[in-house]
Amino acid sequence: MAKAVFTADQLESMLSRVLTTVIEKLDACMEKMLEKFESQLEKMYGDLATAQCRIDTLEQLLWGHP
Repeated sequence: MAKAVFTADQLESMLSRVLTTVIEKLDACMEKMLEKFESQLEKMYGDLATAQCRIDTLEQLLWGHP
């Protein structure tokens, strides 16, 4: 079996392409994760606002304030 022989420039070019591909895939993955995280934060803020509204209502009922 013949061995493949590459020049330093060829190896550098291949490595650069591989690294570029890896970074692009990592960026896409990170973007999806950030979008999911932001969506979860928005839901949590909505849930907190609802809970605060319920607490306010219960406090008003408890203390007899309109």
